[in-house]
Amino acid sequence: MASPKSCAILGHNPMRFAWGFDEEAAECHDMKMELAQQIMVLRQQGVTHFSVACDYGVGLYAAEIINALRNDDSELMLFCITPYEEQATKWTPELRERYFDILISDTIIQYRDCHAAHPAFDSSDAVCRRVLLRGAKLADGTLAGSATNLYDCMRKAVEFGIPKEQAILSATLIPARELGCEAEIGSIAPGKRADFVVCDQNLNRKKVYL
Repeated sequence: MASPKSCAILGHNPMRFAWGFDEEAAECHDMKMELAQQIMVLRQQGVTHFSVACDYGVGLYAAEIINALRNDDSELMLFCITPYEEQATKWTPELRERYFDILISDTIIQYRDCHAAHPAFDSSDAVCRRVLLRGAKLADGTLAGSATNLYDCMRKAVEFGIPKEQAILSATLIPARELGCEAEIGSIAPGKRADFVVCDQNLNRKKVYL
């Protein structure tokens, strides 16, 4: 199976734009339209995986456009890279709502813990907690997992109050389904790859089979 085509979208913070934070400005509207057109061109060229940093500005605009396109395109996937929770603490409440709406609606959240480089920042676990508490539906694929460690993310989800069965699905069958690998991995069934983890009732890892 051919590897999916991917694209990372980066851009300036609004402070670098002539219109600043005024999204009603004609120039901002024109930029968003051009961004949407370029995303659709990339999609026509076979790109299915888009990554954004969810930073206010181009990253946020692109994420909202891609999520809108995903309503009619089941192959389109949005990966949100969230460095740390503080990236949105100085935003207005409206912007923060848009930020968390994107995280809830994306395909996969990939997060990085920035303690090593920035000890003043809280762990990105805060982002995961906020998203889960706002009603992310793990069992239907809304939050597919984390690039850092799906196993640890599954355990944290249970700590945050997510039912254990839903947390397990979010780390196994749901990511496999989103990546188109459901026939090969994601659950234990005849004909599938026999790689799985045995845990106790508290989800402590006991054995790993590959």
